[in-house]
Amino acid sequence: MNTSNASNDVLGNLRRRAARPAIRLLLIAALAALIAVVPLGLMLKRSASDYAAEMAMLAEIQRVPAWLVVVSKACAALYAPMVMGPVMAVLVGVVLWRSRNVRAAVCVALVAATPLAMTFAVKLIVRRNRPATPLGVLAHDPSFPSGHVATAVALSALLFAIMRMRANVRKAHGVELSPRGQWVLSGFAAVLLVLPVVVAASRLILGVHYPTDVLTSLVLCSLISASAYCLFAPENAMQIA
Repeated sequence: MNTSNASNDVLGNLRRRAARPAIRLLLIAALAALIAVVPLGLMLKRSASDYAAEMAMLAEIQRVPAWLVVVSKACAALYAPMVMGPVMAVLVGVVLWRSRNVRAAVCVALVAATPLAMTFAVKLIVRRNRPATPLGVLAHDPSFPSGHVATAVALSALLFAIMRMRANVRKAHGVELSPRGQWVLSGFAAVLLVLPVVVAASRLILGVHYPTDVLTSLVLCSLISASAYCLFAPENAMQIA
């Protein structure tokens, strides 16, 4: 009975949140992206004209200074899913340990894990081959969408979720940051926004992804992570109309 009541409470809470106009629009956009991503990937995989256009774009992108190639290789090593996966798992554990709030930990876990799971599921379905470029090393895993970009979005979204929850805790206790603290947080947030774009550019510089691989990953994973946060964040972390 208690389990049934708890399940009903969770479902009722999800329905109430999904009814909010801004969240409803976000969920519709995320659902549309999920529905479209596999047909899009299959279309890109089979399109000779798209292949030619994207290879031409990669040829232009790869005319970059040597130091950008070095930076791109560093991004590839740092944002590999096998590297950042354990890092994100540790961050989820820290949230649970510090907050003693299972729901907060589940929320940040879903924010990070859901886009990664969707990305790798789409990879297995579409199975788009990697581009063959002078710098590109043909990996065995499929190209569409980019797993490195998905990892970058997942990490940034996880850290954004933690920042948002901490901000709401401070607000609930009447604690205000100093102007310097606000500037630091704003700067950190800006870095989190830029990092997935940097990782996306690095994948193109190395020639291991098509432009549509990284763009799709940026859009799809951002929508999924934002939707997971809006649906599952603790009530005191919700500030969306």
